[in-house]
Amino acid sequence: MKLPHSLFKIDPSIKNFHTYIDGCSFTSGMPGTFGKAWPSFITESKVNMADPGKDNFTIFNDTMYAINNYPVQRIIIYWTYPERFWLPINENNRITNWSNKNIQPCFTLDKVFFDYVKMNLNFMYALQELCKVKNIEYFFITTAPYYVYEQGDNGLTDKIDKVVNWPGPYLNNNYHIWVNSLQMLFGGYYNCVDIDGMHLNSEGHKLFYDNYINPFINNNEVDEPWSSQSTIKWIDKLSSTDKNEAFKNARIKDSILINTTTDYIYEQH
Repeated sequence: MKLPHSLFKIDPSIKNFHTYIDGCSFTSGMPGTFGKAWPSFITESKVNMADPGKDNFTIFNDTMYAINNYPVQRIIIYWTYPERFWLPINENNRITNWSNKNIQPCFTLDKVFFDYVKMNLNFMYALQELCKVKNIEYFFITTAPYYVYEQGDNGLTDKIDKVVNWPGPYLNNNYHIWVNSLQMLFGGYYNCVDIDGMHLNSEGHKLFYDNYINPFINNNEVDEPWSSQSTIKWIDKLSSTDKNEAFKNARIKDSILINTTTDYIYEQH
């Protein structure tokens, strides 16, 4: 058995780089967008260690390794779903808690889910404090909306800065939190969701860099004009065939009704 993703995969010839990037498929891209995801538009020298299905514990470990072993000047971490975790892989397949859709993942259990949220907050705060000591720029983005961290707060939400997420409606756990993920909110609004119904297409990654990443890392205000309702409108416009294709990996087959009074969706401490 092999262990999951690790920094030892960095080309040994690479000794210096400006920016370290990590995350899941929202940062690495997927087949069709590998090499075209938003990190490709960052002009500074960089290493992108994001990988599809990567969990926050592994993201944290790899980022800590990079900070302590390379002269990194900036990190950009796009945290994945708090409840996700990796298992060891064999030669041909990585096994995650998403592989078998008949198995109910832990986010259906509120108390377990918020334990993972608290852990994610610990990861963010630890990286933030180490970056301050080492004079490294740090930027955090969250897949889950702000209310998730607010409800799972362990006293750190007010202590973590340089993070972009958003308030949003609380979703019944029978619905996948994916529906209110940053990628779906952004992709639904700009009509740039890939054919799998869960990720941005190539055009979407460029838009995401221009409208989200670039202003954020340049300390400008991030314009977030979308809402959960725009995602639902995008879903409702899909044909039955496209809807089934988009949702076949998301445990959702039908239109989703979400009642919300949210009138803003940007939060930055």
